[in-house]
Order: sequence, then C-alpha cells, then structure tokens
Amino acid sequence: MNNEMMKSVLMIAVFFAIIYFLMIRPQKKREKAVKTMRDTLQVGDEVITIGGFIGKIMSVKGDTLVISIGADKNKLEIMKWGVSKLAKDEFEPAVPKSNRFKRASAAVKPASRGDEAEKTSDADGETENAKPSRVKKLN
Repeated sequence: MNNEMMKSVLMIAVFFAIIYFLMIRPQKKREKAVKTMRDTLQVGDEVITIGGFIGKIMSVKGDTLVISIGADKNKLEIMKWGVSKLAKDEFEPAVPKSNRFKRASAAVKPASRGDEAEKTSDADGETENAKPSRVKKLN
C-alpha cells in the first residue's frame, strides 16, 4: 500500500512539473519581455495598441503615453499597458535563415539585354531603345 501511494504522489509531482515547464514558465518569459518593451518605450517609437491603433509616441509621462495617430496627427493619451507591440516588430519582413532560395534563384539566368533591344517609335517620330524583354527566346 505504501509503494502505491508513493507512485501516486510521484505521478502528481511529475504532472505539475510538466505543467510548469510547458505553460507557466513560457508565460512568465513573455510577460517579462512585454514589461521590458513597455519600460523602454521612447519618443519617436511607432507602436500598436491593444485596440489596433498604430501611432507614433509624442511624449512619455510616467505610466502614460501621448501617441499621434493617422494622417491628421490626432493625439491620444493612453496607458503604457495599452501598448501591444512595437510596429517595427510587426511589419519587418521575415528573412529565411537558409540559403535555399538564393540557390534556386541563381539557377534561373536572365536573358542578355544587349542584343534583344527593339526599336520603337513614339508619337514624335523619334526612335529609341525599348526596355528589353525578360523572356528568353527558345530558337
């Protein structure tokens, strides 16, 4: 009976350890990163609020921010906790870590431009070189 009880207690302890490492610890890391981001906000940063507004910080006063929104430069005073993320983090294009796209694009070679330029005439009767075709001829 004592052995079975030890197994049950051990299983419960393992269960709580798994819950801690899979759920609680990552959440604490995210909260710490968001708090650091909010504490380091400066004038000129572009932010996205929790309501979805995108604006530029005009001033920082304690726990509040004044942000400028839209083409009319409307100003809103919001709390720091109302900032969801920095706009530059949201809109930066993702760059692939591998070079597989570079290798694939290197295999396709553009057609030579010098010999394929065609003569065109515009409304004044003058002729000039048109932009070369990017399609490779298969003759």
